[in-house]
Amino acid sequence: MAENSPSGDELLSLAASRAANRPHLFASILARYAGLNNLDDAGLRAEIGCDARTLDRLRLCLRPDADPGAFTLDVQRIAESLGLNAAVLAQIVREVDATDAFVRAPGQAPFSSTPAGMLKAARDHDEAQSAPGDPDLETSADSISGEERE
Repeated sequence: MAENSPSGDELLSLAASRAANRPHLFASILARYAGLNNLDDAGLRAEIGCDARTLDRLRLCLRPDADPGAFTLDVQRIAESLGLNAAVLAQIVREVDATDAFVRAPGQAPFSSTPAGMLKAARDHDEAQSAPGDPDLETSADSISGEERE
């Protein structure tokens, strides 16, 4: 019966694969990051710089605390314990968190791929309603550049 029992690495891999649905574990971050970047396990290992066993161990780590002070310490501890680059891990968590924050924004598209949409976001409310060629708008733009119109 002992011959048919799974090895330690097989059990680790099984636990790591089940952890992806647990938001308090690093596995959920890695699953989301892989999905966002079209990465398989080989791609994740290449980005993180680790082997399969280390990736499985990372998946079972607790997710870093969102508090900035605790976040840094958590990421450093995880990186040190697994021999990984803390900056790479922090970047992965922050990318996932930022993307998820945009997705959760109610009723708003996270990005506008059109130049007009980007310009509207950068304008003041009054300027956005001014017509092109508006002398007030041209005067304020000239005063910013230091020129005056006659």
